[in-house]
Amino acid sequence: MLSAEEKAAIERREWPVSPFAIDTMFLPVLVGLEQNGCAFDPTGLDVLDQDLTDQMEAAEFGVRAIAGWDVNLNAPHQLAKLLYTQLGLPVLKRSKKTKQPSVDREVLPDTDHPVADLIQQYREAKKLRDTYVRVLPRNAAANGGRAKTTYNNTLVETGRLSSGSKKKYALSFNAQNIPKRSAIGSQLRAHFVAPEGYLLYSIDASQFQLRIAAVDSQDPGMIAAFLSGADYHEQTSRDMFGTPALRQIAKTLNFAMLFGATRDKVRRTILALLGSTADPLLLDTAYDRFFEIRPVLAARIKEVQHLVSRQGYIDDWFGRRNIYPFDPGTPRWAREKVLREAYNFMIQGPEASAMKIASTILHRHCESYNLRARPVLMVHDEIVFEVHQADGAWFERAIVNTECDLNALVRWPIPIKLDFGKGPNWLEAH
Repeated sequence: MLSAEEKAAIERREWPVSPFAIDTMFLPVLVGLEQNGCAFDPTGLDVLDQDLTDQMEAAEFGVRAIAGWDVNLNAPHQLAKLLYTQLGLPVLKRSKKTKQPSVDREVLPDTDHPVADLIQQYREAKKLRDTYVRVLPRNAAANGGRAKTTYNNTLVETGRLSSGSKKKYALSFNAQNIPKRSAIGSQLRAHFVAPEGYLLYSIDASQFQLRIAAVDSQDPGMIAAFLSGADYHEQTSRDMFGTPALRQIAKTLNFAMLFGATRDKVRRTILALLGSTADPLLLDTAYDRFFEIRPVLAARIKEVQHLVSRQGYIDDWFGRRNIYPFDPGTPRWAREKVLREAYNFMIQGPEASAMKIASTILHRHCESYNLRARPVLMVHDEIVFEVHQADGAWFERAIVNTECDLNALVRWPIPIKLDFGKGPNWLEAH
């Protein structure tokens, strides 16, 4: 809850919204997240462990069937030999240290070959099994039944939280990397539970990244679509294709274009969605069509790229700065990749700052109302509270008040909308 002095500061436009002030005000929430953790029920994880192991073995079998030899999927030099020597795939990146062709997770999504897909499937299953399924039960057992992690408040350039520890035998886990959309990620979230008499509330900002892009770019089409209250992705589909039927493609493009998708990436994304039914004309024109209907957004993205290229840094609305250390030895492809992704910072920076402010305000409301509610998880633009069922109505009122306070603070032409869900576990609450 905002104090009288803070509300007066807002009216005077003197609210302390510097990155340092935001990160400092957020500290009580950060401490609560680390001390509280989230109740965790490991029942049934052994089944998930076996499922992931089966997926890893299936991916290994598929790779070896294509390769014709016993490839070790955990050995980068063997993967490089398979991908670049045997299969002759183009080298997209080289290791800074060894100068050898890279097979890291940034390269494989852009490698168009079934082997690359199988390697990614293997890695995802292995990561989920080894860093979550086998760690979380031990983590919770060591913390009285609650899964706890460490959060890093100032480590990421955008201001987003990161979590977990890089120490080899640490039980801390990376909450930010639990997949949102995969079936296995959903299963894992169901094991984060509310204690008896409580519910988990998941709070996030509706279509926040797109709203930020609309406000930052001042693109009239984007602003009008949000102010109309219509489904934004459907409106994009209408603007691009004259029909709302291609909403899923429009939704994918709405996000991909903010983060530097290439023409080839757009083409492959649409092919993955539509398969053999994809219209060749659609594949060839989708990239240009998107920027034709969002010309001011396109101009703003180019403006940010120019600033980054010219001055080597960029500041977001809250004054958080990201530095891009280009030098004469930077390869052209690396420079172009950074410039394509530069606008990412202008979206995720304000998103992180605004969510820290919202979480701080909500936490203050809970203290002011003496609610039995406490923060237990935070993942990017989502924060999860554990709330006593008897205090649920008051907590929901606190969310509404937080939304009002946040909008009074930022005064954007498009209002920020805080959505929430509730349930006995994280999956059902989200």
